Amino acid sequence: MWLSLWLFSAALGAEVPTIDLAEAVRRVESDNPDLSAMRAKVEEARAMATIAHAPMLPALSVTGSYARNDKEVSLAFGDLINGLGLPIQIDPSKLPDPTVIQPLDAFSVSASARVPILTPSSIGDSMAATSQISAARATVDSTRLALETAVVQACAMSQAAEGVAEAARRAESVAAAHRDATQRAVDAGTATHLALVQAEADVVRRQSDVVQAEANVDSGRRALGVLLGMDGPVRITVPDLSGDVSARKHPDLITAEARADAAEKALLAARLRYSPNLSAWGTAAASTSPYVTGNKTLWKVGVDLSWTLVDGGAREGRMAAAVAQAEAARDALRSTQLKLVQAEADAESALAVARERLTLANTQRDLAREAETTALRGVSAGTVTALEGRDAEDRAFSADVGVAAAAAQVVVAQAGLRRAKGVAW
Repeated sequence: MWLSLWLFSAALGAEVPTIDLAEAVRRVESDNPDLSAMRAKVEEARAMATIAHAPMLPALSVTGSYARNDKEVSLAFGDLINGLGLPIQIDPSKLPDPTVIQPLDAFSVSASARVPILTPSSIGDSMAATSQISAARATVDSTRLALETAVVQACAMSQAAEGVAEAARRAESVAAAHRDATQRAVDAGTATHLALVQAEADVVRRQSDVVQAEANVDSGRRALGVLLGMDGPVRITVPDLSGDVSARKHPDLITAEARADAAEKALLAARLRYSPNLSAWGTAAASTSPYVTGNKTLWKVGVDLSWTLVDGGAREGRMAAAVAQAEAARDALRSTQLKLVQAEADAESALAVARERLTLANTQRDLAREAETTALRGVSAGTVTALEGRDAEDRAFSADVGVAAAAAQVVVAQAGLRRAKGVAW
């Protein structure tokens, strides 16, 4: 049994890599699926913005074709006039060449370009898509802030476990000192053998507490390793977070504002769908067979004005949907603002309470240790019973654990306040 405990303690005492908080945050950000998904959303928003911009940009297309007909059809003006039976005859050599109406076969190529001049609805769509990019970026920042907060809070819990382990080791040392004092009291005839047996049992109990506390430390460090995607346990050092935190615009608020702005732009785009569209176009073509003009090339340019007057209610449906979405986005923005104000107030209150509890825990620990020391001297002198001595030890151990827990809660509250104010590490 003792060999097993020794091997277990040796495993717990193995060297554990230590990294700082900045490195921990970098690691968790580089391999977190939630953050990767949010980054993918940004790329998706950029792609959608490119699609929304496209109707406002020039478009160019090229077409090539080959056609073969069942027969060739041409029109000769000289033969046509002579066939009318007029009392005149025209010299065919002075007439133009026959015009090919339908060639037997022909290769042709054409290029067309269209330049939008006025596309009102596309302007609104483009502005809405740009706002969606801002919203996606802010969502990434919000997710990153939540991950950073989770890392800091996990570190705080791991440090609390380390504090409990330290308290358990101290309690084991005190229990051993109490056992020795009880032995001296037995030798002096001021204590019974039962008290000595109970003191020995307390030492074993404290040894068990140490093993369990160190196992909890190792478990917490392994959990941190899993969180960071590392193979094995890791210890993370957390810097002092007690300084004043200057608030900045929270990513959640930026997200809500961007989404509200995108909804307003979408509403504008829905209204602009009632406007006409104006564009210019041009076409150039070439063929192996002459066109009606007799040339093998041609070109033409023009301007198009299109205005949809009735479309079966599609525009009205889009308008109603855009109005509802804009109202929902404005309500969501207002709700986010209220929640952030409340979250910041709650976080400040939680931090104040955690600091006060830490102060009280330190005071309680000092008093408990003083009582423990007095009880230990009293046991040796025979003026304090063994039961009173063990009670003082238990109170001191509980006070040490309370300090470790209170210190961790301060770090957790500090991390919560930074998140509530939108401040990253």
